[in-house]
Amino acid sequence: GPALGGLVVAAGGPAATFLLNAVSFLGTVFVLYAWERKPTSTPLAAERLAGAMRGGLRYVRYQPELRAVMVRAGGFMFFAIALMALLPLLARGELGRGPTGYGVMLGCLGFGAVTGAAVLGRVRARVGAERLVLIGGVVFALACVGVAHLRYFPVVCALMWVAGNCWLMLLSSFHVAAQGSVAGWVLARALSIYLLAFSGSMAAGSMTW
Repeated sequence: GPALGGLVVAAGGPAATFLLNAVSFLGTVFVLYAWERKPTSTPLAAERLAGAMRGGLRYVRYQPELRAVMVRAGGFMFFAIALMALLPLLARGELGRGPTGYGVMLGCLGFGAVTGAAVLGRVRARVGAERLVLIGGVVFALACVGVAHLRYFPVVCALMWVAGNCWLMLLSSFHVAAQGSVAGWVLARALSIYLLAFSGSMAAGSMTW
């Protein structure tokens, strides 16, 4: 997605990118509309909306594993989103690039995410999830330092590729850890709270930076 978005920004500008992003959601709407999900029986009693929401919040409150994932994912996103939030200013003000240069940098980040996804399984099996998050966080931070201080465009693009690799590996590890720490009966509610904290950290970080 980010790689294609960068190419669209370079070719057609920001307005075309936002329009294409909006149109792309029609595919999701169509799939959900056409989905014929078979109902599943459950021994649990039906819950009302307000009570079910309170139950989900109470579960998250007393589930230390999920809370730990939320804190780590939210903490990472609050600071890591600075790269995305400040990238247009960096491209224009520090590197003297226009929309095309910004699109290329964004494309490098997205391409890094694609290559990171290709090797994620092997890397996680070799080093483990905990070390992957630790190493990925350190490498991502170093890549951000390089992007902030270096002015040679090809090197900056290479660092964006490195950051994209780490970005995908970290976010995937957080999401998998969140799903693995939640019981099935409250999965959707607990993950919605996790995603709220995750997205909220992203929005707060973007505004702050």
